[in-house]
Amino acid sequence: MKWPGLRRRASIGIVAGIAAFAATAVLSLMRNAGAGSAPLPLAALSTVGTLHPIGNVGPLGPEDVPIPNADALPPPRPLAIPLLAHAEIQLDVGRPLIAPENITFPPRL
Repeated sequence: MKWPGLRRRASIGIVAGIAAFAATAVLSLMRNAGAGSAPLPLAALSTVGTLHPIGNVGPLGPEDVPIPNADALPPPRPLAIPLLAHAEIQLDVGRPLIAPENITFPPRL
């Protein structure tokens, strides 16, 4: 019995297996030793000392997680932010890399 394309499919399977093994080896080397990143200063949990439970934090919520006894946050007010026609909205996250650009719009379009 002769199956058409059996040799080609077997070759593709072998190549895929070798590629998966190579990718796994490369990723494990990068994660553990080859990435050049500093090792994390991890220690055993026993070095923390004796852990004590905290006091009463509040009633349990629906997932059995305590709800803190604190003031509630005020509700968001998105309408308090004025958005005019052609207004600039800029979100700064982290340290600025370049100066923000100024955009000038004509008075009427």
